Amino acid sequence: MFLLIVPVVAGFTLVLGLAGVLRLQLPLLYALLAPTLFRPWYLAHPVLGPGIFYGLLALSALSWVLSLVRLIRGAGAESAEDEAAVDLFLYRLRKARESGEETVSTEGLFR
Repeated sequence: MFLLIVPVVAGFTLVLGLAGVLRLQLPLLYALLAPTLFRPWYLAHPVLGPGIFYGLLALSALSWVLSLVRLIRGAGAESAEDEAAVDLFLYRLRKARESGEETVSTEGLFR
């Protein structure tokens, strides 16, 4: 009996951890509670019950898309900042060569 409980608990822990990483806690919670604790209501509303579940899944997918958009925007902003820093350094390099200096200040180029 003990040998059966350990893999089940480990699997349940893995599923909950994966749901947390993928932001699927609410759909998982609804999928577990609605058909068990609210069985009469769930059976009385055959369209609304699963519809709520699919709505929660859609919200999770929307959060993934928004995170991906933020990630892409952030990478673009960093790239623009890097280009600006390179341009500023090249400007300082030209000015240093014109004035005969051997060093170029990098102060304020990178954060």
